[in-house]
Amino acid sequence: MLVSMYVDSNTKIDFGFSIVIPVYKNYHMLSRCLNSINTQKIPVEIIIVDDTPNEEREIIKKNTFNIRHPIHVLINSRNCGVTYSRNKGYSFARYSHVVFLDSDDSLVNDAFDKMIDVVISVNSSIYLFRTIDINGKLI
Repeated sequence: MLVSMYVDSNTKIDFGFSIVIPVYKNYHMLSRCLNSINTQKIPVEIIIVDDTPNEEREIIKKNTFNIRHPIHVLINSRNCGVTYSRNKGYSFARYSHVVFLDSDDSLVNDAFDKMIDVVISVNSSIYLFRTIDINGKLI
């Protein structure tokens, strides 16, 4: 479900979700995160900001091979930290809503379908969602 919104008569913003994931040496968890995004039904874009030393970057290609959503990998020239990486990913996002995930996070099925209901019914510039553990218990 993509809806176009207009800031003014010439500027179009696509309604959707850009997912920003900063990564620092946590590739073994990144594949679980990406697989949970892959199960989402609505179109999203994934922006991975790699903050890892050069010698470990090849692993990212293996983790993104079977993902059906567009993936953009941005690479920091040196270790810049999670805040810098999130801001860099945010500035690259093309959809109207940005979701920040860590590389060890995963989404429940239909997470974005549920988020759309909230985003459409509540007009706000920031939304916070609760976290659950792998047993479904609120943290």
